[in-house]
Amino acid sequence: MYREFTAVALFALAGLAHADEPVDWKVYAFSAAPRDVALFYLSSDIVRAGGKVQVWIKALEVKKLEADSNIKTETVLKNTTVLLLKAYQPPVGSIAPLTKDQVTMITAYEQMADVGSIAPRAKILYEIDCAEKLVRVLSTVLSMHSDNTVRPWEHVAPETPLAALSKLTCKPS
Repeated sequence: MYREFTAVALFALAGLAHADEPVDWKVYAFSAAPRDVALFYLSSDIVRAGGKVQVWIKALEVKKLEADSNIKTETVLKNTTVLLLKAYQPPVGSIAPLTKDQVTMITAYEQMADVGSIAPRAKILYEIDCAEKLVRVLSTVLSMHSDNTVRPWEHVAPETPLAALSKLTCKPS
């Protein structure tokens, strides 16, 4: 238990050490119908060690991504346009085919997530055992409440958002 707490504490401190560096949130899934939540992983701060991956995710409401004109700033629009002109393909496209419209939408969502002006429904720190295809929660943040209770290992079910997250983050960087 002490070792798990230490790992979580060190991971949190590592995140603070990189606070000045830009974040890079990537879409990995949407909630089941209706698609009301976009799920992102923090690709700029993945920790890989001993066949395991630690990665933060956040859930943003799609209606807020689509409606919040405050985040559709000139910078977001410019960054999205530049990426699309460079033929950017979101990582999720490597595990599921995307149409041009989906690439555009996901790219814009990723840029908006990087801005960070939308409060997430949840932020979760997952640990994934890549070889065994197991996952556990190390930390959860829900609006004003956080819980650092390390949950037991669970199997990653196929064709789920966690399966997509595992496929995207267990690949070497």
